[in-house]
Amino acid sequence: MEDEVRQPTDGPLYTRLRDHLAAEITSGRLAAGTRLASERALSERYGYSRLTVRRALADLEEAGLLVRRRGSGTFVAERLIRKNVRGLASFSEDMRQRGLTPGSIVLRQELVFLEEEQAQMLKVAAHEGAVCLRRLRLANDVPMALETVFLPAALCPGLVRRTDLDRVSLYEVLEREYNLSADYAEEVVEAVNASEEVARLLRVAPGSALLRIRRLTSAKDRGPFEYVESLYCGDKYSLGLNVRRLGQ
Repeated sequence: MEDEVRQPTDGPLYTRLRDHLAAEITSGRLAAGTRLASERALSERYGYSRLTVRRALADLEEAGLLVRRRGSGTFVAERLIRKNVRGLASFSEDMRQRGLTPGSIVLRQELVFLEEEQAQMLKVAAHEGAVCLRRLRLANDVPMALETVFLPAALCPGLVRRTDLDRVSLYEVLEREYNLSADYAEEVVEAVNASEEVARLLRVAPGSALLRIRRLTSAKDRGPFEYVESLYCGDKYSLGLNVRRLGQ
């Protein structure tokens, strides 16, 4: 980062610093994920008061260029990933298509009994066992989403004992080994706030905005086989949807 604030030369002091830092970010000289120096260090570097620095940073945070992480500091915000809600690509496929390296941390992998609503959606009896798989989904080692999947155990025997679900695509395993190929899905999208537990896992502040997507996935010849609830970081994702006027 250059030590001299060159543009603009007029306007309030905080706008000069704000615009300079914004230019550094949008040009890529300050890359996404970069941790900024402390307010004190920035004040000393540019010769402005800490109040001026704080106001400039607040404007950049409001504009979505910076994100504050409690206990960690202020970082250049990641560019939003546009999620097409009409696509059925797996998380791993989606990240690879964007040039990112997908990853997972398995948090829960066990047999459970489905809740009545889940059982009805999957068209199985509530007393039948289901595989519950909860994973923290990563892109370039950065938490992107928290995903909890429920699959009728009868459809995927042995899946609960696999030890590689932190490294492989679940959809690829289901298609290759269990002949379950995702053909159609229904999704419900909601805005929610991060609980303390979820915030800790996603490395965001408690109460941060999240996108919750609940999906019921069906195979062409079998019907519903997967129910999944995903919590996406609101500062990393946007939703894309193509719409057409009815009757045209």
